[in-house]
Amino acid sequence: MSNVEVRALRKSYGATTVVDGVELSLEHGQLLCLLGPSGCGKSTTLRLLAGFLEPDGGPSELSGGQQQRVALARALVVEPAILLLDEPLSNLDTHLREEMRFEIRRLHEAYRITTIYVTHDQAEAMVIADRIAVMTRGRIE
Repeated sequence: MSNVEVRALRKSYGATTVVDGVELSLEHGQLLCLLGPSGCGKSTTLRLLAGFLEPDGGPSELSGGQQQRVALARALVVEPAILLLDEPLSNLDTHLREEMRFEIRRLHEAYRITTIYVTHDQAEAMVIADRIAVMTRGRIE
């Protein structure tokens, strides 16, 4: 389950503040619409949440699972022909790691993008992969 908590989010360009102390809470499954006139900070807020911009203040911290989901969404949004993932779950705690294994498998089944996934975790490989190639000393066994 993915919840979003944003506290005191700020972004300025020089003396101009474009996002000023934004706070919001979004529960899993909710759809939030940022509504307002041109130049009010909607797109900048979205770019900050996606990690495309660095905030000047507030929830620059996403949980490990949220960071992985954002990275995966970025990779999938361009509809790549091949997706290359290099130990994408290595920095997550055990619970998030297990949750993300199934999320990656679910996404693969939905989008069917050819994927090469690098991991040292045998259990992870068993859950995620259609096929497994074991490497030793630079060769596939």
